[in-house]
Amino acid sequence: MKTTILVLLMGLMLITAKVDVYDCDDSEWHWVINQVQSEGLCPPSIEVEFGPASYFVQVPLERYTGGVCHYTLEDPALWLGKWVEKTNAYITTSWVGEFNLSHGRCLWTNVVDRWQVFIPMVRMP
Repeated sequence: MKTTILVLLMGLMLITAKVDVYDCDDSEWHWVINQVQSEGLCPPSIEVEFGPASYFVQVPLERYTGGVCHYTLEDPALWLGKWVEKTNAYITTSWVGEFNLSHGRCLWTNVVDRWQVFIPMVRMP
């Protein structure tokens, strides 16, 4: 409760990334926050929760380009067998945009007729 009041007084709000659909890339996990007016308005880090056992990781701001804040977590081998449960950040209350998991590790599976597809590693409800 005290944290919520403090955050509101500071002009910040909690945002949660869309993590259910993303591109597959075995080299890294990458999130973006778009429609940000300047680098100074990017959250300095985001908090990622990996499942199945709630591992929390702070991912620092990597770069700011063209109104987009980028956050990258490399060494995906460290997160083998885990998936993104949720990702949160605090940003100014005036922000209106999207916060998405852009790409990350996917499970490899074979399907009918020997077609091979990537399945995002996100827990399904």
